[in-house]
Amino acid sequence: MNEFAQRQVLVCLRELTDAEFQERVWLRGEGPEVSSAPELVSQLYDDTSLGDLLESCGQEPVFSPEADMLLVELGDLLDEIDLYSDVATLLSHPKWLEVRRLAKKASELVGHAIGQTGDIAEGEGNAS
Repeated sequence: MNEFAQRQVLVCLRELTDAEFQERVWLRGEGPEVSSAPELVSQLYDDTSLGDLLESCGQEPVFSPEADMLLVELGDLLDEIDLYSDVATLLSHPKWLEVRRLAKKASELVGHAIGQTGDIAEGEGNAS
């Protein structure tokens, strides 16, 4: 995975953890960002090729064994959720709270693996 895709994974994970961002952008439609839960998940697993890389058995870890395992678990949980449901319902769903928790831990592990433990630079914070 190239450096740009690695940083995009981290940006997406951080947006998955950010309840204020989700409520402001997804629920209220405020701000310059354009994003939605389905779009963000697609960016995380499809646009970065993360989903394909995680499915490749016998390969080197994408980030680290622990981070990769958590990203698979997060993907499995996201598959159980109707991302196209009403945004207010989605954001209050108990599984969505678990998504945020897993995404936070995954962002810490991925950030450590790629040497990016601080905030993403200004202008790179929106994955859309």
